[in-house]
Amino acid sequence: MKKSDQVGMGMILVVDDDELTRLAIGYALRASGQSASVGCSDGIEAKEILSRGIFSAVILDLFMPHLSGWQILTWVRANRPLLPVIVVSGYDSSQIREECLRDGAFDYLVKPIDERILMNSIRRALETAPREPQADAFAEAATGVLPG
Repeated sequence: MKKSDQVGMGMILVVDDDELTRLAIGYALRASGQSASVGCSDGIEAKEILSRGIFSAVILDLFMPHLSGWQILTWVRANRPLLPVIVVSGYDSSQIREECLRDGAFDYLVKPIDERILMNSIRRALETAPREPQADAFAEAATGVLPG
């Protein structure tokens, strides 16, 4: 993605128990000009980070130890309903995809993730999902420019 194609991304949380996947997603975000991302390896840590932090989007693995991506998705919908969640999974199942989307995921991507598809999904999420007011305040404080 060209930098001119960027949407004000703000902070993105990447939750995946596979370190290589977290690193690859982080690299893709940085390559697209996104410098603010946080990674964590399990659902418990994700819930703690989401409870204290301001994020524009979450990229969430579905199957993880401790708290699953399903549980985190349910928690996000209940506690941060405007926050877009992009689910990533190694399972290419239309039933799982439909359940995730029905349960409030913005998108469902199958691993290995094509960088262009991931960045397009993030861009669409940030362009179309209503923004949490605190995310706008964070982006304005960080850049001096209100997104949108």
